[in-house]
Amino acid sequence: MNESDVKRIEDAFNLTLPSDYRHLLIHFPVRFSKGTTEQPLWDNADALISRNRELRNERKSLGVQYLPVPDHYFLIGEDGGGWQFLIDLHEHPTIVYIMEFERVGQIGPAATDDGKPQSINDWLHSHLLELKNDGVDINSETAPAYNMSWGCILGTLGFCIVMAITIALMIAGFQWLAGY
Repeated sequence: MNESDVKRIEDAFNLTLPSDYRHLLIHFPVRFSKGTTEQPLWDNADALISRNRELRNERKSLGVQYLPVPDHYFLIGEDGGGWQFLIDLHEHPTIVYIMEFERVGQIGPAATDDGKPQSINDWLHSHLLELKNDGVDINSETAPAYNMSWGCILGTLGFCIVMAITIALMIAGFQWLAGY
């Protein structure tokens, strides 16, 4: 993302993004994820604008009523598993907040192991450390390939076989109890 992308985001919401967040957007730290929404910190101006507009409006989806996110919060990304990551535009240093499954009433700060709120830099550092510990090279231009190993394949196959035997034994047991 470049300065004009960041300015476009600010203009779309008539706000000024915190300087530490702006710096992360312009100097995005995960090379293979530049321009995407594949990581908890998004690097795509159009996606950030679109998702923040959506979250700032009351809406109903699949019978669930979603309240609008207060204007002082700004979504910075999602994890793909139902957690949204937000920043409070009024705080400095910038603190990261977590909202689970778009439940506005349950927005709370991302916390360190000792319960202290995480600044955006500390939060990102934790995420990058997780990637590194998982063997991901964040300096690579290409995303890591996640190949299924034989151990994973055989483990899954073994689990399926055990489940099939268990179900067969349960059916036989029910038939025996019923007197068939």
